[in-house]
Amino acid sequence: MYIYFFNVSYIQTIQGWLYLATVIDLYSRKVVAWSINENMNTSLIIDALEMSITNKNPNSGLIFHSDRGVQYASNSFKEVLNKNNIAQSTPSRGTS
Repeated sequence: MYIYFFNVSYIQTIQGWLYLATVIDLYSRKVVAWSINENMNTSLIIDALEMSITNKNPNSGLIFHSDRGVQYASNSFKEVLNKNNIAQSTPSRGTS
């Protein structure tokens, strides 16, 4: 079983903010995919998720853990998860 963790970082540049989404394999603690964009929207995280699928070709049983951000609740993100048989895990309210 693989567990991937999603993280979004904010990077301030001279030209403005950039958003870096990373997908981390919790077993190896290695970054397996990333995406960078000027906007923190659903396409930022979908790009990183799709890169992780392409790069690692995970077996069935992959669990994708993220915070409760609105991007992770979008229909387009959930469609990519369902299409690839990936389970989504988010923390309960009030926990980290």
